Amino acid sequence: MATTMIDDTIQKGEVQCLNCGRTLAMALRRANGVTTIRPLRAGSRVEVSCPDGARLRCNLCGGRAFLEFDRAA
Repeated sequence: MATTMIDDTIQKGEVQCLNCGRTLAMALRRANGVTTIRPLRAGSRVEVSCPDGARLRCNLCGGRAFLEFDRAA
């Protein structure tokens, strides 16, 4: 019986606003392609939303937001 190992590599990044330049949240992307957006600090709010289901928006100024991930080592 063959077993496969799941790659638990996590790539870290940030969600940035193109308009106001703020860092809105932290992003984590797993090797399987699942991306999770979390608050910058425990207990704070995620300041980004996806109102149309396609584009990220800054909750502070309404500008477009984007995910930027660190390069893999």
